[in-house]
Amino acid sequence: MRKLSFIIACVFLSLSIKAQDKQEVILTGEYRFDELYNNAKLPWFQSNFIQYNYNPQIVQQLHKYSDTEIRFVVFGGTWCEDTQNLIPRFYKVVTDAGFQEQNYSLYLLNRQKKSPGGQEEGLNILKVPTIIVYRNGQEIGRIIEVVTRNIEADLLDIIEMR
Repeated sequence: MRKLSFIIACVFLSLSIKAQDKQEVILTGEYRFDELYNNAKLPWFQSNFIQYNYNPQIVQQLHKYSDTEIRFVVFGGTWCEDTQNLIPRFYKVVTDAGFQEQNYSLYLLNRQKKSPGGQEEGLNILKVPTIIVYRNGQEIGRIIEVVTRNIEADLLDIIEMR
């Protein structure tokens, strides 16, 4: 019985140490690509950016819209697994498609979906990530939390359908 108690105590101690090693990082406010890519506290960003293999034909089609009035406003949470997967992929697609940094903004929210500057106010941000696509200042579509096919196909569908 002592052995079993000792083993159980060791398992709980091990799990506790692992939980401490994987501390949650919550950033809020507006961030640029390089601030996330080079942030040692967010290893998932660089890793998911590098590892994503997009459809090059679709990204090439997106490229023809990179000089237009298309703009993306993105809301996410560093605490959110969907954000951790989708936002690095979004950045890889839009940068490789030729969109300039002035064509997209990223606002990181806390768990209550709030940012210090209140950029989410009036935009009905209920889930993260939310990617809002604008043309000439008018919203033409959104990707909310998950994609239907993949990020590049969903962005192209939004842009070409409006």
